[in-house]
Amino acid sequence: MRYFILSILVSIMFVYCNTSNNNESKIVKQTPTAEIEKTSIRFINKIVDFDTVSQDSVVISKFSLINTGRNKLIIKSVLPDCNCTDFELNRDTILPTDTCMIWLRLNTYNKYGSVKSYTILRVNTEEEVYKLTLKGYVIDAKQQE
Repeated sequence: MRYFILSILVSIMFVYCNTSNNNESKIVKQTPTAEIEKTSIRFINKIVDFDTVSQDSVVISKFSLINTGRNKLIIKSVLPDCNCTDFELNRDTILPTDTCMIWLRLNTYNKYGSVKSYTILRVNTEEEVYKLTLKGYVIDAKQQE
């Protein structure tokens, strides 16, 4: 009986530990890489400078890219470098000549001074990995008054 209860507890802990990792990449679409044909893209912007904002605000920035190749562009994953940044896509599969928008939301809570936030984008192109950058300056809300 003790072994039965112990095995149930170990199983529950194993399942809990495997599902509670918040630092993993947010997988947009899981497609075996062998099946995906390569394409090419052009970014309208890879860096957004949000200038100066007050502390404890949320900065929303838009990044745009165009599928310039002949095959579908598939966004495999989007990985912000910290929990202070979240993202939203208007689509994860982009047909040739179509455009995709990626919105990054940076929460400036507990941030001060010069800020840079990087987000890694994995796609089915020759380069495969691209870096999007949000940068600017965060001031204390009391300084703005």
